[in-house]
Amino acid sequence: MQARDITGQTFNRWTALSKVIGTGRWLCVCTCGVQKEVLQSNLTTGKTTSCGCLKKELQTKHGDAGTPLYQAWADIKQRCTNPKSTNYKHYGARGITYSSEWETYVPFKEWAESEGYQEGLEIDRINNEGDYAPNNCRWTTRNLNLRNKRKDSNTSSKHRGVYWSNHANKWIAQLAGHRSTKRIGSFNDEIEAAKARDNFITNNNLQGYILNFE
Repeated sequence: MQARDITGQTFNRWTALSKVIGTGRWLCVCTCGVQKEVLQSNLTTGKTTSCGCLKKELQTKHGDAGTPLYQAWADIKQRCTNPKSTNYKHYGARGITYSSEWETYVPFKEWAESEGYQEGLEIDRINNEGDYAPNNCRWTTRNLNLRNKRKDSNTSSKHRGVYWSNHANKWIAQLAGHRSTKRIGSFNDEIEAAKARDNFITNNNLQGYILNFE
């Protein structure tokens, strides 16, 4: 299969100049002027973003390399762009990406601090089908983040807190808590199960959960 022609295309700080014949590499130029041969797959997946100048620049500017906040930013980019990431199938493979504003760390840090970030909090997407972006993200505790998972990992349901049980031959509605999971009931219909979960949350005035139907 012939490799895609990416001549002149820009990937982060790299611009592809010409194909290196007989290899999967391209001669690229970084925005800082350094030229280097780079694997095409590393360019297109975002595995490499620069000749190394970006990392040095960020470390010089913020000195946050290795901190939990910096790692949160780096993890977002990995799960959205790197097919080798263990979480890529849940994010990048589903078309979820991140805001261009967060291509570099400093704007992400500024947003995080303005939104009350504290060490120990996790980033959470308000709309679990949406991208990582300032208007779709917030900081929350791990417990609340787990409560609002897109869906149970062992189900084909599109709704939170609902999964199909082969044993019961029914849809199961449940609610994840801090120390345990509350089983709400079993239902013949998936939407009925999802609504039962929502009603349980509403009737008991439970806070921190995202409803399936609002």
